[in-house]
Amino acid sequence: MLEYKTLNGISQRQPVREILAHVFNHQTHHRGQAHAILTTLGVAEPEPLDLLIMQRAPR
Repeated sequence: MLEYKTLNGISQRQPVREILAHVFNHQTHHRGQAHAILTTLGVAEPEPLDLLIMQRAPR
């Protein structure tokens, strides 16, 4: 269980697995949005948006 306070100060308690599930689902939503924007702009095949691929790229 993870205990935290919301931005308006309300105490919350929630299983970590639920929080992680939300984080992964939320990032998937934004990844889809980014892909839709790139497609709309005419980028036929956008660069991979996977975090692991981005982290492995030479800097």
